[in-house]
Amino acid sequence: MKTRKHALTTILPLIFLGPIAVGCAAEEPEDKPYVPQITHSPHELADNENADDGEDIEPEPAEDRQAGGYELEPPEIPDVIYENTLEGAEAAARYYFRAYEYGYAALDAAPLENVCIEDSETCTGNIELIKELARDQKTVKGGAIATEDTTELIGNEKEAVVSFPITQDEYTVFTKHGEEFSRGGGKRILAQFLVRYIDDQWQVRAMAQDPLDK
Repeated sequence: MKTRKHALTTILPLIFLGPIAVGCAAEEPEDKPYVPQITHSPHELADNENADDGEDIEPEPAEDRQAGGYELEPPEIPDVIYENTLEGAEAAARYYFRAYEYGYAALDAAPLENVCIEDSETCTGNIELIKELARDQKTVKGGAIATEDTTELIGNEKEAVVSFPITQDEYTVFTKHGEEFSRGGGKRILAQFLVRYIDDQWQVRAMAQDPLDK
């Protein structure tokens, strides 16, 4: 499916009043605190397409992370995010997932805070979840996410809507004692973002999601 791009200032207000045409029914982005649990064990890379799905990787204890057994680098913000273009808006939406994955792997919410508007319930909920994991010294296994081509990119110089499907692997959350706490994932959804250009940077204002699995 080819990406559709529009830069008409008269289009954007309309998409907030009704469904966005992306080849299937989709609601407008509505800010909600819940998003897919895109979490990783700290040694797994989000973009490792060659990983063996059947490989049994035990979670590393939380104290190992605190002891400095390894160090994760936060995802680098692409320069295009600072450009007042639709490409910049799209980059912000995609960076959101990189920051989210890193946040859960390293228990560091700073990158998410850098790309999110403060009053966004979506971002606030994610940041609090990351901090809660850190407080409880939990670790995770699995949950890698793959993003697909952008299906909708509509906006102007102030705000834009970006939509693209994502698929998340199954994941398991473990307590600091190595006991299973919860599990989930294994879903394919349509992620829809409302992003705004504020302080010379595109930032996430809201996110909505529609299940694509039948």
